[in-house]
Amino acid sequence: MKKARKKICNICVLMVLILSLLPVGAISEVAEERYYYEGYNVAVVSNPDAKDRLHLRTHAYGSAKSMGKYYNGTIVVLLPDNQKDAEWSHVRIGDIEGYMESRYLAFGDDSAQVESAQPEVTIENQAGKGLNLRAGQSIDSNVICLLENGTQVTVLGVSEDWLHVQVGYDIGYIRITGTNPRVPYTYGTPGAGSGQARITANCSAFAEPTADARIVCNLFVDEVFPLRKIQNGYAQIEVDGSAVWVKMNNIERIGEKQ
Repeated sequence: MKKARKKICNICVLMVLILSLLPVGAISEVAEERYYYEGYNVAVVSNPDAKDRLHLRTHAYGSAKSMGKYYNGTIVVLLPDNQKDAEWSHVRIGDIEGYMESRYLAFGDDSAQVESAQPEVTIENQAGKGLNLRAGQSIDSNVICLLENGTQVTVLGVSEDWLHVQVGYDIGYIRITGTNPRVPYTYGTPGAGSGQARITANCSAFAEPTADARIVCNLFVDEVFPLRKIQNGYAQIEVDGSAVWVKMNNIERIGEKQ
């Protein structure tokens, strides 16, 4: 009996020693999984038109690069450097930080009144067993886990080639290809008249919608042109009566939120 008691005590001591060598963060991670926004001051994306998506930008101005457009109901963490009544809010979604226009966010009690417009998609990758959930919008980004075919995920936001999604406690990026239904980055039918496009960064216009096409002219921030159609990640716009192509990440369709 004494030997058994001594053995149990030795095991307990060994477990305490092992736990003491682990970082505090690792212990808490094992003990409890949490959503990315739990324990933080938050706001919720709230576009007046539920079909609109709100840009997450790299800097606090409208021509800054967009990292994606986010649906109503997406919860954002408000970072400590935010100032009251500021035009832009410094936010975090998962591990991604950026800026959103404050007037399209709901704060405090108002956030509970926002109806979610987040779509759900199913993983259907015919070329493999599923899709990798990645930490960033790159095939070189760390893989969080494999989402097997048939897995349903909630879409928080969308960029040209990637979806920012959440499944359980996990949040990350998957390629748009291999999901059903396909979530559009821009609304409108290619080939039809589609309103206007505002240039968000100084850039070049091309003769064809390809990376190696001839440069026709240069375009500048805040110029506005008729938008004809969208194809292969490029937008066809009309400049001085001629049709040219510009990369989609250099324009913003008039009517979509900052």
